[in-house]
Amino acid sequence: MDATPEDTLFYYRAKDIVEKLFDQIKCDMEGNRIRTHNGQTTDGKVFVTFIACVIRTYLLSKLSQYLLDSSTSLKKALSQLSNISIISGAEGLRFTKAMTKKQKQILKTFAADKSILSSLT
Repeated sequence: MDATPEDTLFYYRAKDIVEKLFDQIKCDMEGNRIRTHNGQTTDGKVFVTFIACVIRTYLLSKLSQYLLDSSTSLKKALSQLSNISIISGAEGLRFTKAMTKKQKQILKTFAADKSILSSLT
């Protein structure tokens, strides 16, 4: 091996991060076995999983304070947002029903201020 002691230590420390990422994929994102028979399909599934991890990490970083304050999980917070639906009509975009307090709090963490929300209603 041509690795220096510093390189070895770096890779050893990075091992924990990689293990946590695989745990996230397997448990939190239900990323079980890939089950593909083609190299391109495998590459595609791995790429999509990677993008999902990036998005999940972004959501966690944005919602971390809300999740702590409300003692809830990311899955439950996203479930709250899944109930929002917007329709397009002659007068423009509008919500199909009023948003709950929790939905407004979650959207506020993404800087969806009142002007954006009021433009839809």
